[in-house]
Amino acid sequence: LSSTMAKLVQTTSAAVLKPLLAPTVQLNPVTFNQLGLSGASTFSGQQQLSFAIDETRLGGVATSMAVVLKAAYSPVETGAKATAQVSVGGVTLATQQLDGSGTLNLPLTIPGPVIRRSTVVLLTVTYFPAGFSCHSAGRTMNFTVDPRSTIQVTNTPGGTGGFPGLP
Repeated sequence: LSSTMAKLVQTTSAAVLKPLLAPTVQLNPVTFNQLGLSGASTFSGQQQLSFAIDETRLGGVATSMAVVLKAAYSPVETGAKATAQVSVGGVTLATQQLDGSGTLNLPLTIPGPVIRRSTVVLLTVTYFPAGFSCHSAGRTMNFTVDPRSTIQVTNTPGGTGGFPGLP
């Protein structure tokens, strides 16, 4: 090495004068906004929105995730059919009929067996206007996931290899 760091690199000993404590992640619960998760669509029929929850941003190895999915949507008129369904890894975790309120507040738990380092949550929303036919095809639903939706994580103590912050 030809830089001024050569003396540091070539030393034969080192000492730790005062060890630092590992930082802990205090974001629990964490919002979709904090994780950069968002989704919106205007549609008629069926639409799928997906969200990849990155375990490395949650402060450890998750054993479960309690999600409160919030959304705003066009109020559903009388006679129309509309639903929201959440699944992970092909497992349906929650389903709710959408109504005239225009707001979704859907609590669900993602169990440990389907959690991955990047857990993909699939939100399937359906909207079939009253008297659904070719003439009703112009009627659509606006659906927007609220960035204040939350994820509360339960982490495994100790993390991976004794490093609690690493999944």
